[in-house]
Amino acid sequence: MKIVIVGAGGVGTWLVRLLAQEHHEITVIDTKSQLIESLTDHYEVSGICGSGASYSILKKACMEAVDAFLAVTSSDEANIMACQIAKELGAGHTVARVSDREYLDDIEYFRQRSGIDYVINPELEVAEEILYLLQLPSAVNLQPFMDGSVLLLELNITEHHPLAGMSLYEMRKNFGVSVLVATVTRGNKTFVPRGNFVLQPEDEISVLAPSGQMEKLLEQLGVTKRKVRKVMMVGCGRIGQYLAEKLQKTDMKLKIIEFNRETCRQLSEQFPGVKVAYGESLDEKLLSEEGLDNYDACVSLTEADARNLVVSMLAWSRDVPKVITKVLDVGYASVLSDVQLDNTVSPYEICANNILRYIRVLENTEHLQQIRKLYRMADNQVEVLELSADRFAKFGVELRDKEFKLRPDILVATIIRNGVVQIPDGHSTIEPGDKVIVVSAADVKVSDLDDILQDQ
Repeated sequence: MKIVIVGAGGVGTWLVRLLAQEHHEITVIDTKSQLIESLTDHYEVSGICGSGASYSILKKACMEAVDAFLAVTSSDEANIMACQIAKELGAGHTVARVSDREYLDDIEYFRQRSGIDYVINPELEVAEEILYLLQLPSAVNLQPFMDGSVLLLELNITEHHPLAGMSLYEMRKNFGVSVLVATVTRGNKTFVPRGNFVLQPEDEISVLAPSGQMEKLLEQLGVTKRKVRKVMMVGCGRIGQYLAEKLQKTDMKLKIIEFNRETCRQLSEQFPGVKVAYGESLDEKLLSEEGLDNYDACVSLTEADARNLVVSMLAWSRDVPKVITKVLDVGYASVLSDVQLDNTVSPYEICANNILRYIRVLENTEHLQQIRKLYRMADNQVEVLELSADRFAKFGVELRDKEFKLRPDILVATIIRNGVVQIPDGHSTIEPGDKVIVVSAADVKVSDLDDILQDQ
């Protein structure tokens, strides 16, 4: 596909990184020449220095030949205007990053008048992800699939972990659970393990299971089900405001620590039932006085990754059961992972992954509803996709049959049929109407179910 990306900042860079792996013809537009040079030096993309909301610049980029136009700058106005001009010049599908609530309230108007096909709000997406994480057992990173009937657990095996030194056969036998260890990351290598594989300390594993079986596994692993009732939020920008609105609809109590006096005043007026305290986020004494030790969760949402890292490390050192950290730089996420603080959220990454899913759908217009969810893990080396079996070349063929030839680095992980979740074996089949979870290497692009098969 021919793709134009307007904005070479955080979201744009993530998009280039993901889409360049899939060999699209990509042009990046940004007003900052150094950003363009950095991307064109590292990836096989072309660049244009200029405003993505400029008619002359977009005309230069030959919009009539563009399949997907992605406006992802930090300016809502520029993104909306860019999409409108691109559409007028003949671009195929347009995507706009829009964050301001006032624009979102009028989004149907902009869709009709500006020709925007898909709108994404990274801040709202992050707030929804954080709310989900707050509703999980403490110190667990779970992703829902199949509307929550299947859960994906990402787990670090520590030296004294119950699974350390145990083979996958022994795990199923000893714990009496029907689960699938989909991937193991050991060092810099990620692979799909067989049943005799023995887990070792420092392994990072992903486990898929029906929700009931996952609860049983977590219980036997000693993972607490302590419910989050009190949340301390440190820093409250746009993400924090979206999250505060959502928390007010739950039984969780929220306290906000914010270092801008005017923002504190606005928050107190906007959320009268929420406690708002003014102070420096890195002031350990202040956080102690505000009762950090007595909270069930700490969510770090300042505008600086370094601040969020320090706040989260402090909360972790105080044994706060759940610590959630907003990060923009993936390097900080790696630091937090090293100390078992894996509940990190990245607005850039979430936004880019959702746009990637949209692009995959565009590539397969005959299968518009096949990709229901796309999730990346293991430092973006692995994709987990939830697919609808609307069309498939091998319906009714057993997975073990020689006619059912999977591509390398593909795993059929879960099948749900008539509401019943199966961990498939060699006798399993895929039937019309099934929902299927597929695990694949990130460089093996899967846009529909037929993509999991080797070329016949």
